[in-house]
Amino acid sequence: MEFFLLLLTSNAWGLLILIQGSLADSQERLQWLQKRALLCAWMAFVGAAIVVGMGGYIIYGAYTHSASARALDPATGVSQVMHSILIALLLMPVPLSARVVVNRRLQNKR
Repeated sequence: MEFFLLLLTSNAWGLLILIQGSLADSQERLQWLQKRALLCAWMAFVGAAIVVGMGGYIIYGAYTHSASARALDPATGVSQVMHSILIALLLMPVPLSARVVVNRRLQNKR
């Protein structure tokens, strides 16, 4: 799955925003981080949706055509796709938690 680059990028940004959001003191800086955290959360959501969608399409193709494009054994291909979907869903909490942390810090400043 080539779409993991979007998820890994949003994860790295989410981690940086999480660290900066924990250390930021000014309200302007937190507002700036809030906008970036929203973008990062959307990137993670879109990346995970693409991975899940493509995984579903590959699984559908494996069951309807009884052959996978990437493996000789359809069960092996489906297992790999299910692992990809699991990894995509496990990569989503970091950007989402960065957004939550920045929003809570910003609410406490007001």
